[in-house]
Amino acid sequence: MAIILAATFFVGGLPPVAARAVNESVVVGLSGAVSDTASGRTSEFASDAAFRGISRLVSDTVSDTRMVGEMGNGSLKTSGTHFGFVAGVVSDTRSDARPDSIGLIEVAGVARVIDGDTLEIHGTRIRLEGIDAPEKAQTCEGTKGAAVAKIWPCGLAAIRRLEDLAQGKSVTCRGRERDAYGRLIGFCASEDVDLNATMIRDGLAWAFVKYSNTYVAAEGKARARGAGVWQGPADPPWVWREARWKRAETAAPEGCAIKGNISQSGRIYHVPWGASYDRVRVDVARGERWFCSEADALAAGWRPPANR
Repeated sequence: MAIILAATFFVGGLPPVAARAVNESVVVGLSGAVSDTASGRTSEFASDAAFRGISRLVSDTVSDTRMVGEMGNGSLKTSGTHFGFVAGVVSDTRSDARPDSIGLIEVAGVARVIDGDTLEIHGTRIRLEGIDAPEKAQTCEGTKGAAVAKIWPCGLAAIRRLEDLAQGKSVTCRGRERDAYGRLIGFCASEDVDLNATMIRDGLAWAFVKYSNTYVAAEGKARARGAGVWQGPADPPWVWREARWKRAETAAPEGCAIKGNISQSGRIYHVPWGASYDRVRVDVARGERWFCSEADALAAGWRPPANR
C-alpha cells in the first residue's frame, strides 16, 4: 500500500502561518499535479516552491523505512503569491501498484556523496535514475592524446566529479520507486544543475539501459567527444561487477561471495567490486559470515560501508 499526500490549496491573502521545517528537508508525495499559478505553469511538483508546516514526515509503508508523522496547516509562497494548504494522508490500494512503487517522493537538503551514482540526504540514500557510474575500484583505459594507452582511476574520477557537483550542497531529488536495497531511485539537481545528465555528459557514467533509456542520446554525444570513459576501451560497470563476482565466488563458500565483517563501525558487508573487499577477512568464530546476495545481508541486519 503506497502513501500519497492529498493537498487542498486555498489561494488568496491568507495571513502567514508559522512553520517548522524538518532537518531542512521536505519529503512530498503528490498523486496529482501542483499548479504554479505565479508562473502560469502546471507541473508534477512546484520546483520553485518550499512547503512549510510539516512537523514530521509521513509513514512510508512500502519500504521498511518508517517516517511516521503528521501534517499540519501551513503556507506556500511562490513568486510573491501566498497559498494556504491542508494536507492529509490517504491510502493507495490500487491492485496494479508495484511493490517498489511509492508515489512521488521529494527529498531535499545537504547531500553527501556515497559513490559515483549515489547520494545521501538526511539519512535517505538516493540512486541516480538512469545512470551507472564506474565502481570506486574500477579503472579504465585512456588513449586520447597519448601514443600509449594508460590506465586511469575512472571510478574515483566519477566520485570526485559528483562531489564537485553535490557534496555539502543543497540538492533536491525526486523519484517514484525504491530499489531492492531501499534506496530511492531519483532525478537530482543542485543549483539548477541536473546531476544525472551531467555525469553522463562528462563521460563519467553509462546510460543504465537495463532500466532506462533516458540518457542514451546524451551518452552517444559523450562517446562522440571521447569524454571520460570514452577515451578508450572500458567495461560498463555491470560487466565489471559481474567479472569481479565470478572471480570471488570461486574462493567463497558455496559461491556466496559477499563478506560480512564486524568492526567498530558495526556489521558491514562488502561486495566483490567494493574497494575494501580484498582486504577483508571473514572470521566465522567472531560471528562474521558470508552472504549470497546484498538482499540477504540487509535482511540479516548488516549494512553496506558508508562509502563504497
